[in-house]
Amino acid sequence: EMITGQDLVEWQLRIAAGENLPLRQDEIERRGHSVEARVYAEDPDNDFFPGLGKIVHLREPQSSRKLPTNDFFDDVRVESSVRQDDEITMFFDPMISKLVVWSEDRETALKKLVKGLSDYRILGVKNNIEFLKRILVHPEFQGGDFDTGFIPKFRDDLINQTKVFPKDDFVAALIGNILSEQEHGSSGPWDKADNFRLNYHQKRDIELLYGEDSEITATVEYHSNSYEVKLKASSKLGEVDVTETVSGRKIGENRVEIQYGDRVQFYDFVREGQDLYVVDSEGRVTNMKIKLPKFDTTDAASAGAKNTIKSPLPGTIVKFECQPGDAVEAGQTLVILKAMKKEHKLQAGEDAIVEEVFGQEGEVVAHGKVLVKFEKKPEDGSESDE
Repeated sequence: EMITGQDLVEWQLRIAAGENLPLRQDEIERRGHSVEARVYAEDPDNDFFPGLGKIVHLREPQSSRKLPTNDFFDDVRVESSVRQDDEITMFFDPMISKLVVWSEDRETALKKLVKGLSDYRILGVKNNIEFLKRILVHPEFQGGDFDTGFIPKFRDDLINQTKVFPKDDFVAALIGNILSEQEHGSSGPWDKADNFRLNYHQKRDIELLYGEDSEITATVEYHSNSYEVKLKASSKLGEVDVTETVSGRKIGENRVEIQYGDRVQFYDFVREGQDLYVVDSEGRVTNMKIKLPKFDTTDAASAGAKNTIKSPLPGTIVKFECQPGDAVEAGQTLVILKAMKKEHKLQAGEDAIVEEVFGQEGEVVAHGKVLVKFEKKPEDGSESDE
Protein backbone atom coordinates (compact mmCIF):
# COMPACT_ATOMS: atom_id res chain seq x y z
CA GLU A 1 0.00 0.00 0.00
CA MET A 2 2.75 2.46 0.92
CA ILE A 3 4.74 2.10 -2.30
CA THR A 4 1.74 1.88 -4.64
CA GLY A 5 -0.66 4.26 -2.89
CA GLN A 6 -3.44 1.69 -3.26
CA ASP A 7 -5.83 0.89 -0.40
CA LEU A 8 -5.96 -2.90 -0.54
CA VAL A 9 -8.76 -3.15 2.03
CA GLU A 10 -10.89 -0.93 -0.21
CA TRP A 11 -10.06 -3.27 -3.09
CA GLN A 12 -11.21 -6.27 -1.07
CA LEU A 13 -14.51 -4.60 -0.20
CA ARG A 14 -15.13 -3.60 -3.82
CA ILE A 15 -14.41 -7.12 -5.07
CA ALA A 16 -16.65 -8.59 -2.35
CA ALA A 17 -19.39 -6.25 -3.64
CA GLY A 18 -19.03 -7.76 -7.10
CA GLU A 19 -16.96 -5.00 -8.71
CA ASN A 20 -13.96 -5.60 -10.96
CA LEU A 21 -10.35 -5.05 -9.91
CA PRO A 22 -9.73 -1.26 -9.96
CA LEU A 23 -6.42 -1.60 -11.86
CA ARG A 24 -4.52 -4.09 -14.00
CA GLN A 25 -1.05 -5.19 -12.88
CA ASP A 26 0.68 -3.07 -15.54
CA GLU A 27 -1.25 0.00 -14.33
CA ILE A 28 0.12 -0.16 -10.81
CA GLU A 29 3.02 2.22 -10.23
CA ARG A 30 5.54 1.78 -7.45
CA ARG A 31 7.50 4.53 -5.78
CA GLY A 32 9.94 4.70 -2.90
CA HIS A 33 10.66 2.17 -0.17
CA SER A 34 8.59 0.94 2.77
CA VAL A 35 9.63 -1.00 5.89
CA GLU A 36 7.49 -2.56 8.61
CA ALA A 37 8.43 -3.43 12.19
CA ARG A 38 6.21 -5.55 14.42
CA VAL A 39 6.18 -4.30 17.99
CA TYR A 40 5.59 -7.10 20.49
CA ALA A 41 5.11 -7.28 24.25
CA GLU A 42 8.03 -9.64 24.81
CA ASP A 43 11.47 -9.65 26.41
CA PRO A 44 14.19 -10.49 23.84
CA ASP A 45 16.82 -10.59 26.61
CA ASN A 46 14.86 -13.35 28.35
CA ASP A 47 14.30 -15.76 25.46
CA PHE A 48 11.46 -13.56 24.14
CA PHE A 49 9.37 -14.27 27.24
CA PRO A 50 5.91 -12.65 26.89
CA GLY A 51 5.58 -9.23 28.52
CA LEU A 52 2.27 -9.59 30.29
CA GLY A 53 0.74 -6.76 32.27
CA LYS A 54 -0.92 -3.38 32.00
CA ILE A 55 0.16 -0.69 29.55
CA VAL A 56 0.41 2.24 31.98
CA HIS A 57 1.54 4.81 29.40
CA LEU A 58 1.29 4.77 25.61
CA ARG A 59 2.40 7.33 23.05
CA GLU A 60 2.63 6.43 19.40
CA PRO A 61 4.98 7.99 16.82
CA GLN A 62 3.49 10.66 14.60
CA SER A 63 3.63 11.22 10.87
CA SER A 64 5.27 14.31 9.41
CA ARG A 65 3.85 14.25 5.87
CA LYS A 66 1.46 12.60 3.44
CA LEU A 67 2.56 10.08 0.81
CA PRO A 68 3.20 11.39 -2.69
CA THR A 69 1.48 8.24 -3.98
CA ASN A 70 -1.72 8.89 -2.01
CA ASP A 71 -2.45 11.98 0.10
CA PHE A 72 -4.81 9.89 2.24
CA PHE A 73 -1.84 7.91 3.65
CA ASP A 74 0.75 9.17 6.15
CA ASP A 75 4.45 8.37 5.72
CA VAL A 76 4.45 6.88 9.24
CA ARG A 77 1.59 4.52 10.00
CA VAL A 78 0.79 2.74 13.26
CA GLU A 79 -1.55 -0.23 12.93
CA SER A 80 -2.25 -0.65 16.63
CA SER A 81 -4.23 -3.20 18.61
CA VAL A 82 -3.98 -1.58 22.05
CA ARG A 83 -4.79 1.55 24.01
CA GLN A 84 -3.36 2.96 27.22
CA ASP A 85 -4.49 0.97 30.28
CA ASP A 86 -5.11 -2.17 28.20
CA GLU A 87 -3.88 -5.48 29.62
CA ILE A 88 -1.60 -7.80 27.67
CA THR A 89 -2.86 -11.26 28.63
CA MET A 90 -2.08 -14.88 27.86
CA PHE A 91 -5.27 -15.25 25.82
CA PHE A 92 -4.21 -13.18 22.79
CA ASP A 93 -1.16 -12.73 20.60
CA PRO A 94 1.15 -10.19 22.33
CA MET A 95 1.65 -8.07 19.22
CA ILE A 96 1.11 -4.42 20.11
CA SER A 97 1.29 -2.89 16.64
CA LYS A 98 2.79 -2.78 13.19
CA LEU A 99 4.85 0.35 12.60
CA VAL A 100 5.16 1.06 8.87
CA VAL A 101 7.17 3.87 7.28
CA TRP A 102 7.73 5.14 3.74
CA SER A 103 10.56 7.14 2.21
CA GLU A 104 12.12 7.73 -1.19
CA ASP A 105 14.85 5.09 -0.65
CA ARG A 106 15.77 2.23 1.69
CA GLU A 107 18.44 4.10 3.63
CA THR A 108 16.18 6.96 4.65
CA ALA A 109 13.27 4.56 5.27
CA LEU A 110 15.40 2.63 7.78
CA LYS A 111 16.39 5.88 9.52
CA LYS A 112 12.75 6.93 9.68
CA LEU A 113 11.78 3.58 11.21
CA VAL A 114 14.50 3.89 13.86
CA LYS A 115 13.21 7.36 14.72
CA GLY A 116 9.64 6.10 14.85
CA LEU A 117 10.64 3.34 17.27
CA SER A 118 12.60 5.87 19.37
CA ASP A 119 9.50 8.09 19.54
CA TYR A 120 7.33 5.19 20.74
CA ARG A 121 6.46 5.12 24.45
CA ILE A 122 5.18 1.80 25.81
CA LEU A 123 5.51 1.61 29.59
CA GLY A 124 4.32 -1.13 31.91
CA VAL A 125 5.17 -4.17 29.79
CA LYS A 126 8.40 -5.52 28.37
CA ASN A 127 8.67 -4.93 24.63
CA ASN A 128 11.04 -5.50 21.72
CA ILE A 129 11.57 -1.90 20.59
CA GLU A 130 15.28 -1.69 21.48
CA PHE A 131 15.84 -5.11 19.90
CA LEU A 132 14.24 -3.93 16.65
CA LYS A 133 16.39 -0.81 16.65
CA ARG A 134 19.56 -2.87 17.11
CA ILE A 135 18.59 -4.94 14.07
CA LEU A 136 17.89 -1.88 11.95
CA VAL A 137 21.24 -0.21 12.69
CA HIS A 138 23.30 -3.40 12.35
CA PRO A 139 25.85 -3.03 9.49
CA GLU A 140 24.88 -6.34 7.88
CA PHE A 141 21.20 -5.45 7.87
CA GLN A 142 21.96 -1.94 6.63
CA GLY A 143 23.91 -3.47 3.78
CA GLY A 144 21.02 -5.77 2.84
CA ASP A 145 22.92 -8.95 3.79
CA PHE A 146 20.36 -10.83 5.86
CA ASP A 147 18.18 -13.92 5.80
CA THR A 148 16.14 -16.00 8.27
CA GLY A 149 19.34 -16.91 10.14
CA PHE A 150 20.22 -13.28 10.87
CA ILE A 151 19.19 -13.24 14.54
CA PRO A 152 20.96 -16.50 15.55
CA LYS A 153 24.05 -15.45 13.60
CA PHE A 154 24.33 -12.03 15.26
CA ARG A 155 22.71 -12.91 18.58
CA ASP A 156 25.56 -11.43 20.65
CA ASP A 157 25.08 -8.08 18.89
CA LEU A 158 21.32 -8.04 19.37
CA ILE A 159 20.55 -9.67 22.72
CA ASN A 160 21.81 -9.39 26.31
CA GLN A 161 24.15 -6.53 25.56
CA THR A 162 26.52 -5.45 28.34
CA LYS A 163 24.88 -2.69 30.35
CA VAL A 164 26.16 -0.03 32.69
CA PHE A 165 24.35 1.40 35.67
CA PRO A 166 22.06 4.18 34.35
CA LYS A 167 22.87 6.77 37.00
CA ASP A 168 21.49 9.70 35.00
CA ASP A 169 18.18 7.88 34.62
CA PHE A 170 17.97 7.27 38.38
CA VAL A 171 18.64 10.93 39.10
CA ALA A 172 15.99 11.94 36.55
CA ALA A 173 13.45 9.51 38.08
CA LEU A 174 14.02 10.81 41.59
CA ILE A 175 13.76 14.46 40.57
CA GLY A 176 10.79 13.74 38.31
CA ASN A 177 9.02 12.05 41.21
CA ILE A 178 9.66 15.00 43.53
CA LEU A 179 8.51 17.53 40.93
CA SER A 180 5.33 15.53 40.30
CA GLU A 181 4.58 15.37 44.02
CA GLN A 182 5.04 19.13 44.27
CA GLU A 183 2.80 19.75 41.28
CA HIS A 184 -0.03 17.56 42.55
CA GLY A 185 0.25 18.52 46.21
CA SER A 186 -2.16 20.61 48.26
CA SER A 187 -2.37 24.36 47.66
CA GLY A 188 -2.31 25.06 51.41
CA PRO A 189 0.72 26.99 52.76
CA TRP A 190 1.66 24.17 55.16
CA ASP A 191 1.60 21.57 52.37
CA LYS A 192 3.80 23.41 49.90
CA ALA A 193 6.78 21.37 48.70
CA ASP A 194 8.81 24.27 47.32
CA ASN A 195 11.83 23.45 49.53
CA PHE A 196 11.54 26.69 51.54
CA ARG A 197 13.23 26.27 54.93
CA LEU A 198 14.85 28.68 57.36
CA ASN A 199 18.55 27.79 57.69
CA TYR A 200 17.77 24.17 56.80
CA HIS A 201 18.32 21.76 53.93
CA GLN A 202 15.69 19.05 53.82
CA LYS A 203 16.86 15.49 53.16
CA ARG A 204 14.87 12.56 51.90
CA ASP A 205 15.98 8.91 51.88
CA ILE A 206 14.46 6.54 49.33
CA GLU A 207 15.10 2.83 48.81
CA LEU A 208 14.81 1.69 45.19
CA LEU A 209 14.70 -1.73 43.56
CA TYR A 210 16.28 -2.18 40.13
CA GLY A 211 16.04 -5.44 38.22
CA GLU A 212 15.93 -8.68 40.12
CA ASP A 213 18.71 -8.24 42.65
CA SER A 214 19.80 -4.60 42.91
CA GLU A 215 18.76 -2.39 45.83
CA ILE A 216 19.72 1.26 45.53
CA THR A 217 19.90 3.65 48.48
CA ALA A 218 19.16 7.20 47.37
CA THR A 219 19.41 10.41 49.37
CA VAL A 220 18.04 13.64 47.94
CA GLU A 221 18.96 16.89 49.69
CA TYR A 222 16.82 19.89 48.78
CA HIS A 223 18.59 23.23 48.25
CA SER A 224 17.00 26.50 47.22
CA ASN A 225 17.56 26.02 43.46
CA SER A 226 19.01 22.55 43.17
CA TYR A 227 19.06 18.99 44.46
CA GLU A 228 22.02 16.93 45.63
CA VAL A 229 21.41 13.27 44.81
CA LYS A 230 23.48 10.45 46.28
CA LEU A 231 23.16 6.87 45.03
CA LYS A 232 24.80 3.89 46.72
CA ALA A 233 24.51 0.20 45.96
CA SER A 234 26.26 -3.01 45.13
CA SER A 235 24.56 -4.33 42.02
CA LYS A 236 25.20 -6.87 39.29
CA LEU A 237 26.32 -3.91 37.17
CA GLY A 238 29.05 -3.07 39.66
CA GLU A 239 29.54 -0.84 42.68
CA VAL A 240 27.49 2.35 42.66
CA ASP A 241 28.61 5.42 44.59
CA VAL A 242 27.38 8.55 42.84
CA THR A 243 26.81 12.14 43.92
CA GLU A 244 25.20 14.58 41.48
CA THR A 245 24.04 18.16 41.98
CA VAL A 246 21.28 18.98 39.52
CA SER A 247 18.37 21.27 38.91
CA GLY A 248 15.12 20.29 37.27
CA ARG A 249 11.69 21.43 36.16
CA LYS A 250 8.58 19.94 34.65
CA ILE A 251 7.82 21.03 31.09
CA GLY A 252 4.70 18.98 30.51
CA GLU A 253 2.46 16.37 32.08
CA ASN A 254 5.02 13.59 31.60
CA ARG A 255 8.11 15.58 30.64
CA VAL A 256 11.02 16.80 32.79
CA GLU A 257 14.16 18.79 32.11
CA ILE A 258 17.23 17.92 34.19
CA GLN A 259 20.34 20.08 34.19
CA TYR A 260 23.64 18.44 35.16
CA GLY A 261 25.98 21.42 35.31
CA ASP A 262 26.23 22.67 31.72
CA ARG A 263 24.53 19.55 30.34
CA VAL A 264 20.76 19.45 29.87
CA GLN A 265 18.78 16.24 29.38
CA PHE A 266 15.10 15.74 28.65
CA TYR A 267 13.12 12.74 29.85
CA ASP A 268 9.62 11.38 29.83
CA PHE A 269 8.65 10.48 33.39
CA VAL A 270 5.72 8.32 34.55
CA ARG A 271 4.88 6.97 37.98
CA GLU A 272 2.42 4.08 38.34
CA GLY A 273 2.03 2.94 41.92
CA GLN A 274 5.52 2.15 43.19
CA ASP A 275 6.97 1.94 39.66
CA LEU A 276 9.00 4.83 38.28
CA TYR A 277 9.68 4.97 34.53
CA VAL A 278 12.03 7.33 32.72
CA VAL A 279 12.60 7.42 28.98
CA ASP A 280 15.61 9.23 27.52
CA SER A 281 15.74 11.17 24.25
CA GLU A 282 16.60 8.00 22.30
CA GLY A 283 13.61 6.10 23.64
CA ARG A 284 15.49 3.88 26.13
CA VAL A 285 13.36 2.96 29.13
CA THR A 286 14.60 2.54 32.70
CA ASN A 287 12.19 1.10 35.26
CA MET A 288 12.74 1.04 39.02
CA LYS A 289 10.51 0.52 42.04
CA ILE A 290 10.22 2.46 45.26
CA LYS A 291 10.79 -0.06 48.02
CA LEU A 292 8.01 -0.11 50.56
CA PRO A 293 8.67 -0.72 54.27
CA LYS A 294 8.63 -4.39 55.19
CA PHE A 295 6.04 -5.73 57.58
CA ASP A 296 5.82 -9.18 59.15
CA THR A 297 3.34 -10.97 56.95
CA THR A 298 4.70 -14.49 57.39
CA ASP A 299 2.02 -17.13 56.98
CA ALA A 300 1.62 -20.63 55.62
CA ALA A 301 1.33 -19.33 52.07
CA SER A 302 4.60 -17.42 52.05
CA ALA A 303 6.86 -19.35 54.40
CA GLY A 304 7.70 -22.14 51.98
CA ALA A 305 8.04 -20.01 48.85
CA LYS A 306 11.73 -20.68 48.38
CA ASN A 307 11.04 -24.43 48.26
CA THR A 308 8.62 -24.21 45.34
CA ILE A 309 8.37 -23.62 41.62
CA LYS A 310 5.60 -21.21 40.69
CA SER A 311 4.05 -20.36 37.37
CA PRO A 312 5.82 -17.21 36.10
CA LEU A 313 2.75 -16.21 34.07
CA PRO A 314 -0.77 -17.47 33.36
CA GLY A 315 -0.66 -20.53 31.14
CA THR A 316 -1.57 -24.15 30.51
CA ILE A 317 0.32 -27.09 32.00
CA VAL A 318 1.62 -29.17 29.09
CA LYS A 319 3.55 -31.78 31.06
CA PHE A 320 5.09 -32.56 34.42
CA GLU A 321 8.61 -33.94 34.06
CA CYS A 322 8.78 -35.01 37.70
CA GLN A 323 6.82 -36.90 40.34
CA PRO A 324 6.79 -36.88 44.15
CA GLY A 325 9.91 -38.55 45.49
CA ASP A 326 12.06 -37.79 42.45
CA ALA A 327 15.59 -36.55 43.07
CA VAL A 328 16.16 -33.65 40.68
CA GLU A 329 19.24 -31.63 39.77
CA ALA A 330 19.74 -27.90 39.33
CA GLY A 331 18.75 -26.89 35.81
CA GLN A 332 16.57 -29.94 35.23
CA THR A 333 13.23 -29.22 33.54
CA LEU A 334 10.36 -30.10 35.87
CA VAL A 335 7.32 -28.49 34.23
CA ILE A 336 6.48 -27.46 30.70
CA LEU A 337 4.04 -24.55 30.59
CA LYS A 338 2.40 -23.17 27.46
CA ALA A 339 1.62 -19.47 27.35
CA MET A 340 1.38 -16.88 24.57
CA LYS A 341 1.75 -19.57 21.86
CA LYS A 342 5.09 -20.69 23.30
CA GLU A 343 6.27 -23.50 25.58
CA HIS A 344 8.26 -22.46 28.66
CA LYS A 345 10.47 -24.88 30.57
CA LEU A 346 10.43 -24.38 34.33
CA GLN A 347 13.62 -25.72 35.87
CA ALA A 348 14.92 -26.62 39.31
CA GLY A 349 17.10 -23.94 40.87
CA GLU A 350 19.15 -26.46 42.86
CA ASP A 351 19.39 -30.16 43.65
CA ALA A 352 16.32 -31.26 45.59
CA ILE A 353 13.73 -33.96 46.30
CA VAL A 354 10.24 -33.40 44.91
CA GLU A 355 7.65 -33.55 47.69
CA GLU A 356 4.49 -32.78 45.76
CA VAL A 357 3.21 -31.57 42.38
CA PHE A 358 0.07 -29.46 41.99
CA GLY A 359 -2.26 -29.51 39.01
CA GLN A 360 -2.61 -31.75 36.01
CA GLU A 361 -1.75 -31.69 32.34
CA GLY A 362 -4.10 -29.43 30.40
CA GLU A 363 -5.02 -27.35 33.44
CA VAL A 364 -5.00 -23.54 33.09
CA VAL A 365 -3.10 -21.95 35.96
CA ALA A 366 -2.76 -18.38 37.17
CA HIS A 367 0.41 -16.36 37.62
CA GLY A 368 2.12 -17.36 40.88
CA LYS A 369 0.39 -20.76 41.15
CA VAL A 370 2.60 -23.29 42.98
CA LEU A 371 3.32 -26.20 40.64
CA VAL A 372 6.10 -28.11 42.41
CA LYS A 373 7.05 -28.28 46.10
CA PHE A 374 10.38 -29.65 47.32
CA GLU A 375 11.15 -31.43 50.56
CA LYS A 376 12.51 -29.18 53.27
CA LYS A 377 16.24 -29.50 53.73
CA PRO A 378 17.35 -30.50 57.24
CA GLU A 379 19.59 -27.43 57.55
CA ASP A 380 16.65 -25.14 56.69
CA GLY A 381 15.07 -25.70 60.09
CA SER A 382 11.43 -26.42 60.81
CA GLU A 383 9.05 -27.43 58.07
CA SER A 384 6.64 -25.03 56.43
CA ASP A 385 3.65 -25.52 54.18
CA GLU A 386 2.77 -23.84 50.90
